[in-house]
Amino acid sequence: MDVKAYIESGILEQYALGWLSESESRQVEEVVQKYPEVRRELQEIEIAMGQMAQAGAIPPHPDTKEALFDRIRRDKFKSLEDSLKTKIHGLQRGRSILMALLALAALLIAWFVYQNSRHMDQLNAAVTGNRALAAACDSTTAERDRLAQYFQFLQDTATRAIPMKGTEIAPLNALTVYYNPVAGQTLLSIGHLPAPPSDRSYQLWALVDGKPVDMGVLTIPSDTTYPLVVPFIAEAGAFAITLEPRGGSVNPTLDQMQALGSVGI
Repeated sequence: MDVKAYIESGILEQYALGWLSESESRQVEEVVQKYPEVRRELQEIEIAMGQMAQAGAIPPHPDTKEALFDRIRRDKFKSLEDSLKTKIHGLQRGRSILMALLALAALLIAWFVYQNSRHMDQLNAAVTGNRALAAACDSTTAERDRLAQYFQFLQDTATRAIPMKGTEIAPLNALTVYYNPVAGQTLLSIGHLPAPPSDRSYQLWALVDGKPVDMGVLTIPSDTTYPLVVPFIAEAGAFAITLEPRGGSVNPTLDQMQALGSVGI
């Protein structure tokens, strides 16, 4: 067998490109196994093709790259693009093979660009989804901890539930003060308390030895599911809510009493 003529026939390039039929490919593989010169030539062609396709390509995802180059990158890169061009010009089908390789390189580059873009979109979507899930988990955890704290406070034997009933001018008002003198904490649960007029504010008071002590202006949240944390006043005997000028008053306006609850009840 004329090894040189076989090498220059262009059949090894066609084999590397996958253009041969199954039977022709088996014949090439038999020759490659039999003749070391042919085997080395095929390895050089496959490596050169792989390097030409790799030159200028956008680095793809490792898995995608490995799948696409599994056939044409089996050994380490040994030659440069110039050596492939020099060899192709010396072959009988040099021009057509060069055009085919350039077309293959263009297709590979386009494929890598597409794969990179698709994987980046998937990665961004996954990152966004994970962030949203993490935020939801954090919110759920905070909500759970908040409920656990309220439950523990309400179950404390030192916590007293003090109902605040509406007065004659506001009979529908209903609130509950949770008062714990041991823990030094007070919560206010709003059952029913309509929004005050725009120029008025609700103000919470504690009665200590019959004297009113300011506990601050109430800001009613849109969600009244959870109790409000209000200042703790030691030795409070009762709690009251009045309607005051916007911003609150130094002393309660007694004829604007909206709700009242006694610790002794």
